[in-house]
This record gives sequence, structure tokens and C-alpha cells, in this order.
Amino acid sequence: MFELERKYFARHQRNLKRKYPDCFVVIKAKRLLGAYATLHDAISAGTCAYPSAAFLATHVNGLDWDVGNTVRIFDRVDPLHSCLLAAGEK
Repeated sequence: MFELERKYFARHQRNLKRKYPDCFVVIKAKRLLGAYATLHDAISAGTCAYPSAAFLATHVNGLDWDVGNTVRIFDRVDPLHSCLLAAGEK
């Protein structure tokens, strides 16, 4: 699992570290969703963008957090609320 995401990250890590120092990034397949200040923000954005799919959330320095079924189950409690919070709404 996450083979495409890990390959993408490995190929782009140097640029990601330079462009987004000390951030977390969300990667799905060969696509960068974005860079985020906190893991929570990265997970929220990934869950909103990919509500029924696994994605990789990792720190640009390479501290990996594989985010998939566990996060989807956690966010099933109220996925809409999670997406609104990620968008800055209450």
C-alpha cells in the first residue's frame, strides 16, 4: 500500500523540504494535495479531498504517517464536520 505515494515522495522530497519547510504534505497516487502546518490539518484536508480512499500524510523530513482506514473510520463519526473545520468554519 502507498507504493505510488512513497515513490512520488522520494522523488520530490528535496523540493518539498525546500518549498515547505517543517510542514506535512498529503499525497494521493502521483499528486500532491498540499502542505500543512500540522498533521491534524493534513489529515483533515486529505479526508475532505479523499473521503473514501487512502492517502499518505507525511512530514517533509520523512517522518511517515500512513493515513488510510484508521482515519476514515475516525472521521466517519462526522466527516462533514471535519471538512468544515478544515475550511475554518464551525
